Amino acid sequence: IEFSYQGHWPLGGSSSSSGPLVLDAANGSLGVWSGHVPVSAAAAASSAVFGAEPVDGLPAVELASLLKADVAVWAAIDGFEVADQLRAALAHPDAQKVAVLGQEAVHALIDGGYTDGTGIAQAVASGAEEVVVVLNSYSSNLAEYVAQLFPGGPVTKPGVPKELYPVFSAPSAAAVDEAFAQFRQLQIAEGSSYLKVLAVGSFEATTAKNAYFGTEEGRQVSIRIINVCSELSIGFFANFGHYSALVQEVALSLAHPKNRAELQTVLPWFAGK
Repeated sequence: IEFSYQGHWPLGGSSSSSGPLVLDAANGSLGVWSGHVPVSAAAAASSAVFGAEPVDGLPAVELASLLKADVAVWAAIDGFEVADQLRAALAHPDAQKVAVLGQEAVHALIDGGYTDGTGIAQAVASGAEEVVVVLNSYSSNLAEYVAQLFPGGPVTKPGVPKELYPVFSAPSAAAVDEAFAQFRQLQIAEGSSYLKVLAVGSFEATTAKNAYFGTEEGRQVSIRIINVCSELSIGFFANFGHYSALVQEVALSLAHPKNRAELQTVLPWFAGK
């Protein structure tokens, strides 16, 4: 990945580039210095829910004005604080400041949901040949967030470019939907209020060449799915106390005598068997 910068001001302008970047789009510095990252910055970057707004231009400016805050979380090779300082300095731009933007690879961080919120693509790009995924597709056993990684899959979030996909060349998204439909559904513990479906299953996939995720063509990957389906969302306007009840319902369901045979299949997944 490489970032380019264009600066324009009265009677002048300038441009710069970060050059090719590796690892975390900061040449690995976010990992190396992770222990020095401010908690507030790490927490904000873990969601960065409005992270895509900067590409929308004026709407982002208006939203930032309304919230009295920046809608994106900005990072640089030397950290979050340096990125904020460099952006603040652009109130009085010049060629040197634009050049430093390139040297520091200043960029906005965006919610993982704008790429692959399941983590499957990232794991496969890192070399995994088997991926065990714990999902939450709300109250139904739906495949859409997995299916978008496959040929013919839907793009699940508005504003995400379809050019990011597919990550796999086979099977088709329709076949992934069918695989989910065939997953084994475990017995839900009696009296459960929030847990609606607990589905498990697996299928084989073949990678496609994808420059954005860094996957190579033709690798065989085993994908194991545990789908915890609940009416609880990712947390918007939710009573957090309900999540502890959900965890209890999952535990009781896994311990249900009728699920003993299925657990003998699923537990070895976590040991790479």
